[in-house]
Amino acid sequence: MNDRSLLPDLLPVDPWWDLYMPATFGEPGAVLDALEAAEAITPLGARGDVYAVASRAFFVLGRPVEAERLSEQALRLGGAESDALATFTCPDGIERAMRRLRGGGRPGLRADAGCDLAALLVQLAQIEGASAAIDEALAACPGHAEAARWRRFLATEDVPTQVRAARDPRRTRRPPLSRDAVDLVPTRRTGWLSAERYQRRVLGSPSEAAWAPAGTALGRLQDAGVSTYFFALDHEYARVEPEHALAALELKADTLRALVDEGRDAAEAAGAFWRAADLDPEARQDAAQLLVALGTADVRLAGIGLEAAEWLAAHHPDRAALWEGYRAWLSHMLGLRVAAERARTVLSTRPTLPVAWRMAIEVLRAEGHAHEADVVARAARSEPALAGAARELLSEPSPTPLRMVVSGRLTPRWPRAQRARARG
Repeated sequence: MNDRSLLPDLLPVDPWWDLYMPATFGEPGAVLDALEAAEAITPLGARGDVYAVASRAFFVLGRPVEAERLSEQALRLGGAESDALATFTCPDGIERAMRRLRGGGRPGLRADAGCDLAALLVQLAQIEGASAAIDEALAACPGHAEAARWRRFLATEDVPTQVRAARDPRRTRRPPLSRDAVDLVPTRRTGWLSAERYQRRVLGSPSEAAWAPAGTALGRLQDAGVSTYFFALDHEYARVEPEHALAALELKADTLRALVDEGRDAAEAAGAFWRAADLDPEARQDAAQLLVALGTADVRLAGIGLEAAEWLAAHHPDRAALWEGYRAWLSHMLGLRVAAERARTVLSTRPTLPVAWRMAIEVLRAEGHAHEADVVARAARSEPALAGAARELLSEPSPTPLRMVVSGRLTPRWPRAQRARARG
């Protein structure tokens, strides 16, 4: 990250990136330097939000004296971030959260407040009140990802016990699904910011100033907390209406990925996503690539992942080796007898892709053909494209569970001449 203090006039300090993030890496010096830079370039009347984020950073660093001093300064100066922090540090936090939820402003930020309200209420064992807060959050911002996860969490058993376990740093064994509590309920150790919020609002968005208007597809996705796009680029979503079919598909993709990451059964969501992706061949291709990757992460999705791989093999034979690699691995996950033969098909292809080649080797190993796999791997050490993967595989004594990842979209969806039509 660039030191923004070097260019105070051109690139002001971003509190979240330059104060909070270094704190998560245990770097108090970087936090202090960034705070000094921020004070030098920020007018006193606008420092409330800077001090609020700095306070969170010092809580993360385990320096409560500085954190509380900065929190008091933030409260005196005011600001949206100051109010959000005061939700957890002041006695009237519930009332503050309610005002933030029911006030004006971005739908996504109002829903964020609803999640904060739910976090306060579950710690008081007020589960019905927390559920009502999440209902309000989703009414303010339909599709809000953090609120949707709260709804899933509140449907589990014994939520108060899970919350207590998540807040206790001495507990090494937590009850099932308490990962939700760990990720959703802010604590002093996290600077009163949930891990889910950190991922979606800090890591997933450069700053609030970069938010698109709420009346665009990009604004809708940003409000929901979606930051990885598979079907169009962000500047393309900024030009189309919020109800655009691809924006709705992005929301489904985000929900699907969230369910997989949370360890929940995503089979039904995957089926709905695959059906919804039948918009055009390009959307179908993008969705298929996501499904084959998610199929490697959860055996419950291996079947639909294999279906998507079959579709890709039929419609995009130019990358046949890659799709055959996925077909081999997913067949193995499903216990199909054709898995080893499909792996051998990949290995017989020259040249082949390292990713597909590795999947094929792993399939042979997992199917009980370790000697055959090692012979092929040793021979591949002389092939430049495969040498690195071969050496890595030969250094591993046993098959490695594969989980493939698909990056967000990197190329424009609509050429310039098609943008006008896309708006419709």
